Amino acid sequence: MPEAVPWARHALVRCLRAWGLTELISPLELVVGELVTNAVCHGRGPITLALEVLPGRLRVEVHDRGGGTPAIRPAHTAGPQLGGWGLRLVDNLVDAWGSDVRSGRTVVWVEQGIVRGRS
Repeated sequence: MPEAVPWARHALVRCLRAWGLTELISPLELVVGELVTNAVCHGRGPITLALEVLPGRLRVEVHDRGGGTPAIRPAHTAGPQLGGWGLRLVDNLVDAWGSDVRSGRTVVWVEQGIVRGRS
């Protein structure tokens, strides 16, 4: 399922371009890559990507059947617990993020403000 990561990034970019939200591509492409990678590594398929334009913001959700609750954990640069940087990156790139468990599916969501009329 590693192909899910580039597919999700491309899908995000296509949607943001179609919606005229190109200023959100760079940060959200990284965020979606991280969230889908987490779903591949820690969840169970299928993985779903959902995007929704809400008043003043964009909401992006990644769904999987993991049923867990993601959290920022201590970062490790070596050893068996290598990792812990991904959600820190997400936390720094978006206005808000969180997770829910809905009917046994983990939903990790992010929201980013939209400023219309920027050049």
